[in-house]
Amino acid sequence: MENKTSPQTKETVGQTVEQVRQSSRRTFLTLAVTASGGAALWSLRKPSASAAAAERSVDVPSIVTVVKFSSSGANLGKETVPHIVKPDAEWKRQLSGISYEVARQAGTERPYTGDSWDLHTAGLFRCVCCAHIGHVFDDGPQPTGLRYCMNSAAMHFAKFA
Repeated sequence: MENKTSPQTKETVGQTVEQVRQSSRRTFLTLAVTASGGAALWSLRKPSASAAAAERSVDVPSIVTVVKFSSSGANLGKETVPHIVKPDAEWKRQLSGISYEVARQAGTERPYTGDSWDLHTAGLFRCVCCAHIGHVFDDGPQPTGLRYCMNSAAMHFAKFA
């Protein structure tokens, strides 16, 4: 069987193919520009470290309540103490690089890299500066569905006496 296509039909098909190519290019460029703009806007949503610190300082109470523990782990009760406010430069001098990043900038350690990730000694973890110590995820086991990821860089371990 012979395929007979008129020159006019070939021309129409050629025009249609060219229209699809142009449309595909336009669609691709539109999507690329939209995605780039979206990525730019997404990056702007996270405040800078100085803006975050200024925002935190406004919301911070001047007095906080802490729960004290003895060196044997006994609960000594609650105590009200003044809130410690230090400039970032002082926190940077006081803490190691990773501890500063985790505790003061809400960063995180790589999994299984902290000095206490496989610790089985009886003791008590204390925060290094009472700020951010980890994250809570909603992909954990039931019944709560929560998974806690604690960063050893933000904590100090004290063995029970």
